[in-house]
Amino acid sequence: MKFFYTFILKLYYLTVYIFSFFSKKAKNWIVGQNNIWKDLEKKSFKNHDWIWFHCASLGEFEQGRPLIELVAKEKKYKILISFFSPSGFEIRKHYQFAHCVSYLPLDSPQNAKKWFDIIAPKMVIFVRYEFWYFYLKEAHGRNIPLYLISSSFRENHLFFRNYCPSFYKEILLFYNKIFTIDDHSKDLLNSHKIDKVIQAGDTRADRVVALLNEDIILNKIDIFTKNSIVFIAGSTWGKDEDLIAQFYYKNNIKDFKIIIAPHE
Repeated sequence: MKFFYTFILKLYYLTVYIFSFFSKKAKNWIVGQNNIWKDLEKKSFKNHDWIWFHCASLGEFEQGRPLIELVAKEKKYKILISFFSPSGFEIRKHYQFAHCVSYLPLDSPQNAKKWFDIIAPKMVIFVRYEFWYFYLKEAHGRNIPLYLISSSFRENHLFFRNYCPSFYKEILLFYNKIFTIDDHSKDLLNSHKIDKVIQAGDTRADRVVALLNEDIILNKIDIFTKNSIVFIAGSTWGKDEDLIAQFYYKNNIKDFKIIIAPHE
């Protein structure tokens, strides 16, 4: 089954490579993957203590951000943030609280060993839904503290299905602690004999509270929305925007403004 897992990841790389000729996002990912090791060699990992945070994309980064900035303020560790998706990397590659931002190489025994040999982190924190078998196994084998934060689980999750490969179920046992956003996830893990679980809430809430306390001035938004009814849509896709447009033109509401923050 590990062979099949590795084969699927290689097939994924090949698929994205083909799409890179037509998609800017796919091309960014391929270029990023090809430059990972060269970029890491420019950093000094040996003379400092590092904490590695891994996020799939921008949404997961925002969930991990309160913890990242809390660690950064203590100034005890240097921070490496890795992304799998260009959506996170391209926007946060110059993030002020990180000493290094990188793509994560495809999961494999060779890449995981090389990654840990270079970085040698003192702690590893995965955010939300990332479960890369060989990276987690390597961290566990090196006795590096390993944590999953802001996680949630459902009964139909792959880990809890009868046909799930046994090697993949090991992943949950690799973690020193799993922090869930709700009691249901904690109880579900406990029922499957995963007992290193703490219900800690959702770090997205911490991020929202932090934003409320920031003095953010958006002059263009103020001018645009003045004395108007405002409809805000976040992380939208094309079909969402089509519906919003239909509503807008059909109803012709006076002094009605729309702000869209698209997913792409």
